[in-house]
Amino acid sequence: MKLASLLTTASLLVGTAVSAMDYKEAPSLKEMVSKGEIPPIEQRLPKTPFVVEKGVISHADELPDWKPGNYGGTMRFGHTNPGWNPDVFIMLNEHVLMAPGISIKNVRGNVFKDFKIENDNTKFTFYLREGLKWSDGKPVTTEDVRFVFEDIYGNEKLTSAYPSKFKSGGDPAGNPAKITYQGDYQFTMEFDRPYGSLISELSIKGWQGYTDMLRPSHHLKNYHPKYTSLSSLQPEMEKMGFKDEWWQYFNAMDCTNWELTRPCSANYPSLWAWLKVETADEILEFKRNPYYFKVDSSGQQLPYVDRVISQQVNDTEAVNLKVLAGEIDLLREDTALVKMPLYKEAEEKGLIQTHLLDMHVNPTVLFFNFTLADENDRKVLNNLKFRQALNYAMNREEILENVYFGFGSMPEHLYKGYDPAKAEELLDSIGMTKGSDGFRIGPNGKTFEYRIEYGDYAPDIKFVVELLTQHFEAVGIKTTSKMLESTLMNVTGQNNERKHSTILWVHKPLWVSGGWNDYLPSVGGTGYAPLWRQWYDSNGVEGEEPPAEMKRLMNITRERGAYVPYSTEDGKLYKELMSNMGDNLWMLNIVDNVNYVLITNPNIGNVQKSGQAIAADNSGEQMFYK
Repeated sequence: MKLASLLTTASLLVGTAVSAMDYKEAPSLKEMVSKGEIPPIEQRLPKTPFVVEKGVISHADELPDWKPGNYGGTMRFGHTNPGWNPDVFIMLNEHVLMAPGISIKNVRGNVFKDFKIENDNTKFTFYLREGLKWSDGKPVTTEDVRFVFEDIYGNEKLTSAYPSKFKSGGDPAGNPAKITYQGDYQFTMEFDRPYGSLISELSIKGWQGYTDMLRPSHHLKNYHPKYTSLSSLQPEMEKMGFKDEWWQYFNAMDCTNWELTRPCSANYPSLWAWLKVETADEILEFKRNPYYFKVDSSGQQLPYVDRVISQQVNDTEAVNLKVLAGEIDLLREDTALVKMPLYKEAEEKGLIQTHLLDMHVNPTVLFFNFTLADENDRKVLNNLKFRQALNYAMNREEILENVYFGFGSMPEHLYKGYDPAKAEELLDSIGMTKGSDGFRIGPNGKTFEYRIEYGDYAPDIKFVVELLTQHFEAVGIKTTSKMLESTLMNVTGQNNERKHSTILWVHKPLWVSGGWNDYLPSVGGTGYAPLWRQWYDSNGVEGEEPPAEMKRLMNITRERGAYVPYSTEDGKLYKELMSNMGDNLWMLNIVDNVNYVLITNPNIGNVQKSGQAIAADNSGEQMFYK
């Protein structure tokens, strides 16, 4: 209770009060007001806007020279996947709660004005910002919350399973929250058991957005048969090819935070700082939201930048070529330490500015598919000694120096040293002796071919895979690799079709916060034991039952759900979690604490000097052109 009270008290103390008399707006919006296209600024902002100043969006020590900015400019990006740019997504995405950086320490309101936790982490009261408006000028009220929980989550056609994050403890088997509404701007969620980690679910965890809790009901009711007759919907449904499937039509007209860069978000009522513009498929373009709810400490409505544009290119290499030509104003996702010499050349020419910040992930982690169909392969991967052998065979120091230029450290809970002789000894002990060609034999009496499949997600992954291939073959494990297109990566992972392993990142620096659970099996791009994850998500109804050690890992996650992150109880469970990971090697971190290159136009202000690079990415509304 004391911690809960502290959290809510802190949220009320952050941000300077700004009088409506002091509000200022971008010149383009002034012109729109004069033409009668939008109301005056004091009618567009909520009664209590979110006030941005030093230490609010970015930690004060990470952006010590924060200052109010200037209006204008277009921020240029580049992306490789059609309709998707992670940097733009993270910059636009808004959560109902937030904390400086991408932490969940000192959580306060964001889209929501405030919150309160009571009754030993079982009762949560949320306060909306009175006067907050959607981008079409319509008010945001608790009706937008009720619509989500009753008419979307409560409709079996639209939602096959009620979201676990809104069940007691975040447990799929838990009971849904009891929700009551106290007028237009206040509602309460009550759970039948403690659920302190709800605050992480509603802030930065998993890049979830406000659309999980509220959506523009005034807009979506036009496509829901509870509010608009099916006969009225039918003509447009048939035109779009949905026939009688009204729920498919509804989903096509809805747009969650994950779709904010997709075509559906154009003209969709939103709360983002910038709004999607209808453009050609290879262009992502966004214009400022006249109703955005944040102002700076001098009363200027945010964002400062007028427009955001991202141009699609063929691959990450092409993105970096545009950077080196000075054609991109912000890049984090596709930067690589291996390109630092080239970045420095461009920086000396005044084309870019490099910022060596912290990485929010372990950039390359070796994941295993413990549930793959082939019995021979399954026996090998599920043998702990095989994974221990891989752990010893990895020359992490070589990877750190050659791929990450020495900017990192060894994995704290997994690293046992580089010892290829020990790796060979372990492989011999489990019967994987060498054949006449020098490669190890599997349980079926044939050469075991270890396969790594990976996506073109970041430039460093390919180099790490190449080095690991050499390391594993040096101890007799025949190793092949293949790069897969990102969509295929997801499909093979979801369908349990992934071969032995993949390389991707994991949010290890945030595990201590309880904000991420990348250490659990996944049905997504990692293809990390998807049948175990299905078992976990369905509470044992579907999928495949994992071994006892993995079940304990899963239970730790559920037990942490009861506690507020960073509490004593949560800290104890975190320590057990890391011991479990180190003992069982469910995944192999390559290196930890790697630096990340953030690249910006040298004329952009309010860019973090230290801390997480992605936290700077997340703070685009306070950036400006000097």
